[in-house]
Parts: sequence; C-alpha cells; structure tokens
Amino acid sequence: MYGLVTKLLVSRQLKFEKGKIIVLEEPVCMLPLVYVRTATNLAMAHHEKNKADKSLEEMYFESWTAGYEITKKMTKVYKLRKFEERYKVAMDIISLFGFGDYETMKFKGKKYAYFKVHENPFALKFHPTKKKMDIFLAGANAGGGTIVHEVLINCVELECTAINGSFCKFVNCNSEIFKEYIKRGEAYDLDWDYIVKKQIEYIKKDKERGGKIELPKESLK
Repeated sequence: MYGLVTKLLVSRQLKFEKGKIIVLEEPVCMLPLVYVRTATNLAMAHHEKNKADKSLEEMYFESWTAGYEITKKMTKVYKLRKFEERYKVAMDIISLFGFGDYETMKFKGKKYAYFKVHENPFALKFHPTKKKMDIFLAGANAGGGTIVHEVLINCVELECTAINGSFCKFVNCNSEIFKEYIKRGEAYDLDWDYIVKKQIEYIKKDKERGGKIELPKESLK
C-alpha cells in the first residue's frame, strides 16, 4: 500500500492543492466512516420496512461503479495489462481507502478471488451485531474486481467483522459462481437481477473498457 502511495505522489497522480485532494485526476474528499454507517443504517431500515425499496441495491451499485472507475483509471495510467498486475494494484487501492488490511487467500482469473479484511474499522462500528454490514465495501470490491478479471464480478461477504469483531471474509466471483451463493442464501438479500441489469447497462456504455469485459448470458434466477 505504501509503495502505491509513493508511486502516486512521484507520478503526480496524488496531489494536494488549496482546498482540493486529487487522485488519478479526479477530485476526492475525506469523509468520516460514520457517514457511511449512517447511510447504511438508513438504507437497511428502508429495505427491511419495504422489500420493494431499492436503497440497498442502489448503495451496492453506486459503490460498484466507484470501484470500477478508480480501478479502470489506475490500469490506464500505469498500463496494467496483466491480470496479476491489475489484481495487486486493486488490492492496494482498496486498502488505501481505510477499510482494513486486505489479505489474499486464493484467486483464479475470470473466476474468483477469496480474501480477508482484518480490523475493518467500518464494520467494527456495528459490532456486536448479527448482520453482515459491508454492502458498501462489497460493491466497491466487486466493481474493482470487474476491471481486474475482465468479467462481470459480484461480491459475497462470507464472514463479517461486525459479527465476529475480528475480520471479514469476501469472495469476488463471476456470475456462474455467484448464482450458487445466491441459491445457498449466502449473498446479501437483494434484488440481484435489478443490480446486474444496471451493471450490464453501465458496462455496455463504457466505450473505453466495456468491450473487454465478459457479460453473463442469462439472469441470476
């Protein structure tokens, strides 16, 4: 992670100007994690009250687009053509944003990546609870993974710091594998066909990278 920060600074892809923080030519801002916690609580409350409400689906999708765009930008700036290069940088990027220390368990290009996140400060704000809370982070994981694997990726949270107080365990996976997690009830209880439809539309509109990304041929149901 620190090597990535140095690289960004040296190449002037991380700049601090008067009233501005610019990363990869995009302005960013620092927000406390309590903001994401509040947004997550509100979205979950709406979802639990009315299953037709799409607040959680929109939260996941919007964070997916953020992960997609920043990883796409990074691969372009540093000309990361190999899967392994993209994967390493993506893991460094997500660690840089302060959601915990990422540890790869195993991965296979275009298929899956299993990883742990230690001491996730966001999820710790909910501990102890019985719910998996990292919908925002899972979306970002999946968006970055889509660029890395060059196939539509979604994310399953298998274990959560909010529950165990120690670590999260995620799997980024393609649609074929993801469908199995949905069938077993391990994915978040969301309208995944709604999300995937939006993801496919987004990728198809991406003239720069969209044509390189494999898309599912059928719905997840």
